[in-house]
Amino acid sequence: MDRRVSKTQKALAVSANKLMTKLAWRDVSISMLCDEAEISRSTFYSHFATKAELLEQMFCWVESELTSVSSEYRGLDINSKFQFLPGLVITLRKQKKIFQRQQNNGSGIAIASRTRLMIANMMQIEADRSDLGNLFDSRSLTFLSGAVSAVIRKWADENHLESDQELVRILDDYVAWFIDSLDRKLD
Repeated sequence: MDRRVSKTQKALAVSANKLMTKLAWRDVSISMLCDEAEISRSTFYSHFATKAELLEQMFCWVESELTSVSSEYRGLDINSKFQFLPGLVITLRKQKKIFQRQQNNGSGIAIASRTRLMIANMMQIEADRSDLGNLFDSRSLTFLSGAVSAVIRKWADENHLESDQELVRILDDYVAWFIDSLDRKLD
């Protein structure tokens, strides 16, 4: 990708994140995004057809980044732990204000749904890369990603202040229990 394209798209993503800490996503206009990123509307439209397309691209960037990181200490084949979870928790910690702001409005439902899909996609990628991939069908991944999303949504609530490590441990314990129950079911 051309550096100018990348720089413009990154500026729009940063602007979207900044605006979503203050406003519901549905209330963020393309004009606001352009003003915040210091670009013209025509420049915006040369990169994205809609603000929904920008948001989708932002999710894709996170998903791609987190699934490309490899850890020699984590993984379904190593210890029944998804490699992406620590990175996801760090990313979500940085975006916690956005989740809190978006949680109780119509935009929040769409963002929560897309977050759940992103988690399911990352789980599928890691499962496919592992020897345990045969344990997971689409229904079990949907269930597990929903459970992980629910824990994360609860954590995003201001009253839950678990550390990153504690949240990862909670998620890892749940995933390990789930994988063990799937494994027992196959026996």
